[in-house]
Amino acid sequence: MFSRARLSELTRGSFDRAGAAAFLTLAMVVGVLVGFSSALLIWSIDLVERGVENLEEALSLGSAIALISVPVGLLLAFLGARRFAPEAEGDGVPAAMAALVVRGGRLRLRSWFTKIAVTATTLGGGGSAGREGPIVQIGATVGSVAGRYTRQGEDKMRSLVAAGAGAGIGASFNAPIAGMLFAMEVILGNFGLRHLNVVVISSVSAAVTSRLLVGEERLLRAASFNLEDPRELLLYALLGLAAAIAAYFLLRLLALTEGVRLPGPVWVRPLVFGVAVGGLGLIYPEILGTGQEFIGELLRGVGEPATYLWYTLLAIAALKILATGLTLGARASGGAFM
Repeated sequence: MFSRARLSELTRGSFDRAGAAAFLTLAMVVGVLVGFSSALLIWSIDLVERGVENLEEALSLGSAIALISVPVGLLLAFLGARRFAPEAEGDGVPAAMAALVVRGGRLRLRSWFTKIAVTATTLGGGGSAGREGPIVQIGATVGSVAGRYTRQGEDKMRSLVAAGAGAGIGASFNAPIAGMLFAMEVILGNFGLRHLNVVVISSVSAAVTSRLLVGEERLLRAASFNLEDPRELLLYALLGLAAAIAAYFLLRLLALTEGVRLPGPVWVRPLVFGVAVGGLGLIYPEILGTGQEFIGELLRGVGEPATYLWYTLLAIAALKILATGLTLGARASGGAFM
């Protein structure tokens, strides 16, 4: 016969296992919802882009449409965020991290709607930024709302917010491992095992959901490549150094543009910066938007005769840094990565 203490121990263990299974199921649900959110963000950006294309055809403006679409997109994003959810302004990653540190992982549901809308107007209008930052905040919001509605404690709330943020990366770029690493290292700042299962399940389910909804045609696929000479590795090291230098200049430019003070009302800022970005887009339209289509074109062309000369690519890279700094400095909504 079992003693009362032994029965109590077995019962408590059963409840603990049931609770753990329920929490992991919740993590999967969060991942599915984040995957849907990622698809919704992509569809929203596409919708705005099609609207800009239709306007371009109606007005017969050609690439000059960027002088209208970019400032208007940045202005709408700026005003929309200010009106409905100020936390939806900007990159999105700092907002997710601040929610964990300052507010116990609490993010408002309205920031989910607002972040999708203002990011779509920014990127769909031609603003030079990426989906990475916004989808992190969107995913973190899904995790936060799920945690609140199921009345989770603070530690589990942290797990769900991090899981949602990582799921956003996994869904947006079909990279669940990258999403897991991002959530653990950047959002949580540690690799605590109590968070790991939740983050992994959420990232994988988000990536699968987004891929099913959006399809595989948006995935970046590089041509097969074989290392012919070990000395080629030196080129990769130099490429990493060049990327670090470019990142340094981008960060410096962001600090500079965010500190600029313009005369007049606050809405002058996105208009002025937007016209500047649109003007840069007249030189090289490739710098507008997320840049994913341009990168895909380069990857598909590996091994083929060069479409772009090397100095053209350097010019595009330099102008992309400048355009991204101006877009994010306009205080619209977009990330620093594709």
